[in-house]
Amino acid sequence: MADARLAGIIGRLRRSASRRARRAAAPRPARAAAAALSGAAPGVTRGAAPRGPDAGPRRGARDAPPAGAAAEAPAGLGRMAGRLRAPVLVAVGALLLALGVGAAMAWSSEQTVRIHALRLVESWSAAMTEAAPALPRHLRAGRLHEADLDPLRETGARADAYGFRLFDPQGAPVASAWRWRGRTLARLEPAPPVLRDAHGALPPEPGPLPLRSPGVWARLAAGERVVELDAAASMPGGPLRVAEVFLPVHDPAGEVAGYAEVYVDVAAFAARVERVQALAGVALAAAGALAFAGPAFAWLGARRRREQAEARVIRAASLDALTGLPNRAGFAEAAARAARAAARDGARLAVLAVDLDRFRVVNELHGPEMGDEVLRASAAQLRAGLRTEDLLSRVGPDDFAAVLRLADPGDLPAILARLSSHVATPRADAEGRPLTLSASIGACLLPPGETRVEAALRRAEIAQREARAAGPGRICVFAPEMEARVQRRREVETAIREGVAHGRFSLHYQPLVRSRDGTTRGFEALMRLRDAQGRPIPPAEFIPAAEDMDQIGALGAWALHEATSVAAGWPGRMAVSVNLSVAQFRDGRLVDTVRSALAASGLAPRRLELEVTESMLISDSEAVERQLAQLRALGVSIAMDDFGAGYSSLAYLWRFRFDRLKLDRSFVLAFDAHPARARGMIGGIVALGRRLGMKVTAEGIETPVQAAAMAELGCDTLQGYHFGRAMPEADLREVMRWEADADEERAVGPRPPLRDFAASHDPAEAPRPEEPDRRGRRPAEAPDDDPQPALKAARA
Repeated sequence: MADARLAGIIGRLRRSASRRARRAAAPRPARAAAAALSGAAPGVTRGAAPRGPDAGPRRGARDAPPAGAAAEAPAGLGRMAGRLRAPVLVAVGALLLALGVGAAMAWSSEQTVRIHALRLVESWSAAMTEAAPALPRHLRAGRLHEADLDPLRETGARADAYGFRLFDPQGAPVASAWRWRGRTLARLEPAPPVLRDAHGALPPEPGPLPLRSPGVWARLAAGERVVELDAAASMPGGPLRVAEVFLPVHDPAGEVAGYAEVYVDVAAFAARVERVQALAGVALAAAGALAFAGPAFAWLGARRRREQAEARVIRAASLDALTGLPNRAGFAEAAARAARAAARDGARLAVLAVDLDRFRVVNELHGPEMGDEVLRASAAQLRAGLRTEDLLSRVGPDDFAAVLRLADPGDLPAILARLSSHVATPRADAEGRPLTLSASIGACLLPPGETRVEAALRRAEIAQREARAAGPGRICVFAPEMEARVQRRREVETAIREGVAHGRFSLHYQPLVRSRDGTTRGFEALMRLRDAQGRPIPPAEFIPAAEDMDQIGALGAWALHEATSVAAGWPGRMAVSVNLSVAQFRDGRLVDTVRSALAASGLAPRRLELEVTESMLISDSEAVERQLAQLRALGVSIAMDDFGAGYSSLAYLWRFRFDRLKLDRSFVLAFDAHPARARGMIGGIVALGRRLGMKVTAEGIETPVQAAAMAELGCDTLQGYHFGRAMPEADLREVMRWEADADEERAVGPRPPLRDFAASHDPAEAPRPEEPDRRGRRPAEAPDDDPQPALKAARA
């Protein structure tokens, strides 16, 4: 019975060894392992759910949640994930620390047990060779004697070594011994008849060591000692932990006489080691947790404080410090949320752009402190004119934007009027004087379901600029044609930039005719511009755009140099007239520019006439007066252009000492409708100009009747389509030849009066396209010949 049980134990040990050998030799199924690690079945992509015949239908576009919910849900999940990230990281860190400590303790425990087992076997080997001195010699010979069995039984009776095998130097089994319930059984290989009879029930040995455990044999051959640990709890009556130790057996000379495989019971020692390691692990884990928790909680606290500081910075970055309203960044975020909510609920939105009129004047006259107070008061007034759910934001120095949710789009005009009246509420300045502002308001109504608030704000700003152009306190709702005008303005600005870069600006010259004899006294230089395709751009379009682009000063300087250079080649009795701009007076370099142009061209100063408008005198009268005096000191003439078109303050006439007064064309047009009244008005202005020592030019002459009437009223110079359109420099040669012929005729006899001069030219005679029309007919073509004198200039 005991032999059968011992045979069962040996069989289980052999099967355990063979399983370990198979696991070591078998290849690992890489794909199956990868699939197992990924948690997906083979052939199924990770992250994609398998779809079978019973799988439900895919979620389509119609099943998708509303845009607002779809956008806000990820944001909410993102915020929640952000809040949970730190605790999860701490928990993962603690878990990794615990796993690391556990793995380190397990490895340390296993190494301790291995060392203990090796020491036991080394002591067993020493005791065995001491008990059987002839054992190494017999072992090398590959065969033990019956006399060696008693020492083997005595050695096998050791409490910890309950079984062993001996192998010759080639790894062939020679003998084995097993202890079962205090009884040691030993046998030789091959077993002699006596032992075979006594232990014939024992299973045969597993065979040579090189074949049974090639890895172990290779390590033994390299001089190593091998310790393998195995759990043998399944063996009835056997130890719970077994250490299988392989080591060489040496003879007295130190040579390898064979090898021993010893099974050592390490269950009790391993249990003690594990208890000690567990206590040490608990202590280490507690110490590590304390060491980790302190910095972790400190980091969490610092992170929370940093997040709070970042939230405060974000709030501050999205709010206007002066008014407490959202700034442009805050407006964009809040408006996007409002647009999504309106689209989800089927409501309409209107976006407003509000600009305070004349706010710059308030800053200049009353100081920035008063300007800040006006902004705060205006923000409060606008807020009072809106509902609680409406959004109001300050998006510029004196610009506000609002988003209104409308149940009925028809309510928009009333809301806009209410806002305008709120802003216009009178207030007092720092000294108690009444101060009233107005606002230009532009509005854009979003189509149903539209969520692009930024695009709507741009359209509202376009409408606001239209309202401001119409006058202070106006309201304008966006219409598609407004965007077309903005697009045209962009095209004009592009043409200006390209014109400066590629030299597409040019000067055309319109004749100035003496009324007494019809001779040409000079030309007015007018700027022209063509785009990249050669199409003319009206001066009324590109001059205001150039002023807004801060290009007019450079263009004016170029015009002065170009006009004086061309005029230097004309007859000495002819002068050139050049328009000036406010920008040229503002930059303070006008006098130097004129002086430089005269010096470069060699033109006599008396042949240069500079034209200014009333708006220039209003902007900065003292600076303008000083520069005009310096220009007069150079010897050039100063003319006041478009007199009668503005305030026409008589104070300007005596204060600035003009040499010439140019009547606005509106007087000539009024002459056709109301001849008597126009005669009285024009005659009075001419008389006033003569009393102040000024000559008078009448602009806009288009018919012989108008020309004769202006000459009769005392205008000494006439200008208009009746005498010729503005022409390029190349066409001036024809005019100069005509003037030379006229001079010869005048030398022979008196020239006919102006009436006869105008009538002597056949009005039916059509001019060539390249010729100026000097015969009294107004051509239908040439859209670039805008009658408004255009001043401009390009700096290289």
